[in-house]
Amino acid sequence: MKERHPFAPDLGLAYCRCVRLNPSAFFFLCLQFTSAACESTSPSRLARKPTDQGSKVTIETLALEKKVIPLRYRIGDFRVSDVKLPDLLVTNHRGEPVRIEKIVVQGMTGQVEVVSLSISRDHLDDAIREGRALVEAVRKGPVYADARGIVFGTLRPTAEVVDGRELAPGTSVAILLSPLVHLIQSGPTYLDEVMLTAITSDGAVERRIPLVAADVKGTYEFPLAGTDLVATNLGTNPAAHRSCQSQEFAADILAVQESRGGRTSHVGDGRKLDDYFVFGRPVKAMEDGVVIGAVGNTGNSTEPHLHVQLMDSPDLVKANGLPLRFATIPVSAMGDDVGEASSLFHVDSMVLPPQ
Repeated sequence: MKERHPFAPDLGLAYCRCVRLNPSAFFFLCLQFTSAACESTSPSRLARKPTDQGSKVTIETLALEKKVIPLRYRIGDFRVSDVKLPDLLVTNHRGEPVRIEKIVVQGMTGQVEVVSLSISRDHLDDAIREGRALVEAVRKGPVYADARGIVFGTLRPTAEVVDGRELAPGTSVAILLSPLVHLIQSGPTYLDEVMLTAITSDGAVERRIPLVAADVKGTYEFPLAGTDLVATNLGTNPAAHRSCQSQEFAADILAVQESRGGRTSHVGDGRKLDDYFVFGRPVKAMEDGVVIGAVGNTGNSTEPHLHVQLMDSPDLVKANGLPLRFATIPVSAMGDDVGEASSLFHVDSMVLPPQ
């Protein structure tokens, strides 16, 4: 079943779905990604005047029910935390204007800062303009809200959203951090919290956000059989599924074979669906291994593949993506030195053991 929303061309997003009425569901998504650089900042250089709750400048996550779930893995003695930052809504409840100077991001372990960076100048201005455009698009109606919500989640209700750093009384700014930067830290321990601070003309406003260690619960059957399978577009690729709230840890499964030019997923020129090795293979339910269908193609993807993801809600727009692991894929398949991992990950396509 194929659906394309009117907003999709503007977003660079083609949305189609194949839904079954049990905990396993398959969705396909193509989207664009924009990256930007950030400054490294030591908190000792900030010279901040903390503001209390009476200041009435608040920071919230832009998406309702947003959980910040890191990708965590250990290589040797180093534990890596890969955190996709949440988008923010900063609101001025004061009786006078406030200007936002910068956003400071701090990665914390046991309430101790271990990494920090700041977002200011052009990058902050761009994030605010994109946030305003997102809010205005969602307000056009439910179809637009769903198209954007697939990527950013269900947005928090708000009054006037401005497109600059100057906040008049009663106004807000939406700041899109998720397409801008990932916070990646390697050290002896995992990050357990991020602290987001808005440095304003009247001081600093802080918001602590716990990192949810959503380890896989239960044992899942791998949905395809074969000795030629690879998983791609995994959580370490910020330009793929990770950029979408409900699909952060999703995987695309292909079948490949060796050829004179290297690995390929099809024979011939790949113009026909039957050219692809994975096309038509039986698909099993992840909870019990029962065959429920076959790999097909809706036309809204570059080639036939099986998309697999876990979510914490059946609502695709509200859901948070959950880490994905299978009993038949050991951590050693992700790298010889990998000792543990919260989800499938690889810097490129991951060759899977026989399934």
